[in-house]
Amino acid sequence: MHWWRRTLLSAAAVIAVCSAVPAQDAAQDLYQDVQLLLTVHKLQLTPAQTAWAADQATVVVGEREQLAALRAAIWDEDGKHFNAVNEAWIEAKSTPGRAQRAAENALEKANEAGADLRDLQAKAAQAFAGTLTEDQRALVESADSARARQERRARMGGIQTVGEYVAGKLDGVRDLMVDEFRMVGRAEAWATAEAILGTNSRDLDALTAKILDMMVQARSWTADRYAQSRQTTPQFVTQFLGIAEPDYSKYVSYDEVIALLGSERTAIVLGEPQADAGAGATPASADELASAERRALALNFVNSMGLTVQQTQFMLRPLQRIQAIIRSRDQARVAAVRSEPQFSALTNARQLLIAGEDVPAEALATIAAIETASDRADREMYIAIDDQMQTIADLMSSNQRARLDLTPPAAIRPERTARERATLQREITARIEDAVAMLDRVRTLDVFNFVTGRLTIVNEYLDRNGDRPLPGDAMEMTVAYTDQARMVPVEEWNARAYDLAAALVQDLGLMPSMRVGPRPGAISWSSLYKVLTAPEMLEVATELPKRRDR
Repeated sequence: MHWWRRTLLSAAAVIAVCSAVPAQDAAQDLYQDVQLLLTVHKLQLTPAQTAWAADQATVVVGEREQLAALRAAIWDEDGKHFNAVNEAWIEAKSTPGRAQRAAENALEKANEAGADLRDLQAKAAQAFAGTLTEDQRALVESADSARARQERRARMGGIQTVGEYVAGKLDGVRDLMVDEFRMVGRAEAWATAEAILGTNSRDLDALTAKILDMMVQARSWTADRYAQSRQTTPQFVTQFLGIAEPDYSKYVSYDEVIALLGSERTAIVLGEPQADAGAGATPASADELASAERRALALNFVNSMGLTVQQTQFMLRPLQRIQAIIRSRDQARVAAVRSEPQFSALTNARQLLIAGEDVPAEALATIAAIETASDRADREMYIAIDDQMQTIADLMSSNQRARLDLTPPAAIRPERTARERATLQREITARIEDAVAMLDRVRTLDVFNFVTGRLTIVNEYLDRNGDRPLPGDAMEMTVAYTDQARMVPVEEWNARAYDLAAALVQDLGLMPSMRVGPRPGAISWSSLYKVLTAPEMLEVATELPKRRDR
């Protein structure tokens, strides 16, 4: 697969903003310093362990600088090849083969160096664990545990803890009518268990039964009793389900370990405690190679999707709004650190931690509010950009939209509620029962009426279901199912009618989907996000009319 297609066609669920990373200011450096010092404090690192971490961070930072230098050198030598490919693509000309091969080889070299840096960070984390005591290691998250936690959090719609997630599900099922809960209660419990454990867990049945018990109990309580216990429901959930969750006030995540062992601030904070906290980081130099990659990605998207110049012009406004949304998020994150009382709390916390003293709980809560505000800014950005992505998709033809999977992660566009699924279940049941009645009418016709009346019955059935697009061969398909129905022995009809009717509804495209999920083979939401949030996509859309005939 060619280099310009790898990211576009990836099914990875990682969300990555493709704009250049802005240089941190003093307030952001201060926040990072405090996070690093809190990691040291939570683990109660010895001077020797602290020095080891600072030395390791210096090595990682040095490797990162070498990677940046390598990418700059690659651009100096091979930038002309990337430009040649991009120039050909923006003018809708054939790709120059020699330039393409040279660009692919150069990019492979850069990617290998990037992989080496990630491998160095992972090995540093493993080596760091070896320097810790058993008690310290018990507080540190492993890479595998971090991966499992992140996957679980994604399945739970971005909710951090199992207790909060299940408590929210209990809130939802309490609103269901008796018949609605009867229809979807067990399915809700199963889906909740699946989000917690994953699809292939052998413990799904057992956890489903426990969650269903909790749902039944929650529904039996009065509104007052439920409201009084709601604050402690998450804790009760984790105890009842037997799922241990770490105390995040004492726990050190894998990301925090990687930050400690790879931040340029680590050597400043741990190696030179007297260093000025206001010293900002060196501004990041522009990565022209990365910009050329993003431009190629944007151009390949335009060309492979067959977007017209007119369509790209209609895309300009939503693309401009996307860049404005990203800038607004960046400003919100900076403001979360600079605002009071957060900035003062950070300043005092840094002084206390460098002196080896505890930070008051109130100050820790104030600092935690920074992460909460940043997470909220991120989520609001993703939701707003998702809305613009839908707008862009609406500008495309039906064939173009069919190539896109616009299903975002659950944290961005929440899954259906229990009530919505109950409504869908009613529709599914009604459509299948309607198909059963139609098949039964045809099945019981005598020979004469079968010849003369079957098509009338089938037409009536298809007319009733004209609220959704039907396949071109809907009549032939339905007639074939009536033939199958007439061949079912009378004594077997009641047992087989529902499945046969359900298959007809499914084949006609009338079956509502109970689960919203990624569609295999299509360009994923995350890949589309990466293309449309790149500033180069806006540049391409702006330039296209000047480079191509309309």
